[in-house]
Amino acid sequence: AIANQTLCADVQSTEIIFSSTPQGTFTWTNSEVNIGLVANGTNTIPSFRTVNTTNSPLSGSILVTPTADGCIGQAATFTITVQPASTLQASVNETSVCLDAASPVINLTMMNGTAPFEVTYTINGGAAQTIQGGNTMQLSVPTTAAGNYSYTFTSVNESSAQACSTTINETVQVEVHALPVVNAGQDVQLCPAEDYL
Repeated sequence: AIANQTLCADVQSTEIIFSSTPQGTFTWTNSEVNIGLVANGTNTIPSFRTVNTTNSPLSGSILVTPTADGCIGQAATFTITVQPASTLQASVNETSVCLDAASPVINLTMMNGTAPFEVTYTINGGAAQTIQGGNTMQLSVPTTAAGNYSYTFTSVNESSAQACSTTINETVQVEVHALPVVNAGQDVQLCPAEDYL
């Protein structure tokens, strides 16, 4: 029997080499070309880049038929399943706040994959940071310093047996405004009964 395979999306598969007794040649067919593998071939299944653009696992049924000494042997079947790529949706409840106001909250909703997840992100292109959690996570944006803050989410790691990692590019921006300061001009000394114009 040939073992079934489950792979992450967007990875390079390992070449599959068949053998038989007596050793012969092989033809094979693939029922699902949308996993990135061609519909048919001979002898080995070459390494291919896995694909899954859906939100569910995608499986191809592989039928392998051996031939030796002019005789056709019993066909064998196995599956190659490609997991959907994990990704997220990011939203924020406030995009513009005042200095020292309540912190805006970035809400992360995970899509596809197995929890817990680890999400990597940067703030204004700085050092990579991570947050771990379940299918929903939250990040608070500090408001102690005025400025524009760009949170860019760059990868998602999930926790299935395949431990798939997906590169993403999702950005949320928040602006923290400085508080206005009254400026009444320079101090002026006036003499009694003198008007200030």
